[in-house]
Amino acid sequence: MFKKLINKASDHLLYDDTSLWDSITSMTIPIYNNKVPYKKSRKINNNHNISLNNEHTNYYMLPIQTKTNRTHDISSGLNLNYNTKKKIDQGKYHIDSILDLHGYTLDAAYNILMNFIIKNYNLANKCLLIITGWESTDKHNSNSIKSNFSKWLQNEQIAHIILYYTEAIRLHGGKGAFYILLKSNNKKI
Repeated sequence: MFKKLINKASDHLLYDDTSLWDSITSMTIPIYNNKVPYKKSRKINNNHNISLNNEHTNYYMLPIQTKTNRTHDISSGLNLNYNTKKKIDQGKYHIDSILDLHGYTLDAAYNILMNFIIKNYNLANKCLLIITGWESTDKHNSNSIKSNFSKWLQNEQIAHIILYYTEAIRLHGGKGAFYILLKSNNKKI
């Protein structure tokens, strides 16, 4: 009997609490989140943007080194911090983007490579992995992407944005792939 009274009293309290809560919530107006999310303004520094190569370039006409006033060879890594160069050479540097040029003609590969490097520079990416494929076994054959690769990187359109390039480690493609380290774009995206 005592339990029945307690249960009845608690049911009565629960009923009173619920009715009280319902009366309070019926009079209140909900607060909606009308805050505007703050996004930091992202300034694009147009001084560093390079336009993409949309016109056909005859890569056979490119001299071996088109930019004669370079003080160093970009494959030497002389202008690079020792630890950064070591990380790249060991394949431990973070790769931001990968391009596979297998199956492309030399013309298509050249244009795709130029646009890829420029696009990644504009996106402020730093390290690229370019897969060129293995070179032909004929040493006098200059019709492979790999044999033209270093000449293409000396093109004055992109040579000033490349800090360093080297052959990739075996895990990333070995003799058929290259790392390219681009200069910092210093732009906020």
